[in-house]
Amino acid sequence: KEGQFSIFGLVGGKYTIGITHHDYLNKELNLVINSQPKNDLTIELKKGAIFSGIVSNSKGEKIVNTDIRLYIDSTNNNVSTFLGNFFTTTDSNGKFELHKISSGKYQVSIQCATNYAYSLPIELSSNTTTQNIILKDYLNISGQIVDRNNKPIKNIQVYARDGSCGHHETNSDELNIDFREIL
Repeated sequence: KEGQFSIFGLVGGKYTIGITHHDYLNKELNLVINSQPKNDLTIELKKGAIFSGIVSNSKGEKIVNTDIRLYIDSTNNNVSTFLGNFFTTTDSNGKFELHKISSGKYQVSIQCATNYAYSLPIELSSNTTTQNIILKDYLNISGQIVDRNNKPIKNIQVYARDGSCGHHETNSDELNIDFREIL
């Protein structure tokens, strides 16, 4: 019969029963078994949300091999907690899909090859949420750092801060910084 389970060979004691399924949220149940077998357990599982989308640039070009991570949205205390099992990488078509997520508010972090992270808030229900992410094109600045005698200074460290999710750094003698934002 569908949905039936049996675990054999247990002796009396305390157990944690774990249930997993690819479409449902994992569940653990603490159970005490005495001298009598338990044959009447009904365990309800909740369907998990699916979060999917495509990452592309403003020209419609798909961004491949980009890391997508979910963080618990904790805007009240300005701390984000990474949900270790909610991580994926975009495929050759820029697509991503995360499964078995509890309903709630999250921050999505997109980590591109430039080591620059972008984030945006999302709210997931128990259904499928599709969020296509369009990144603006890179803007580049370059220049040279000199002293007052107009001599180049070597071994410099330069950074650019954008006010939203961090900064870029370079330690080279050339200054090439890439900027990208979510549209």
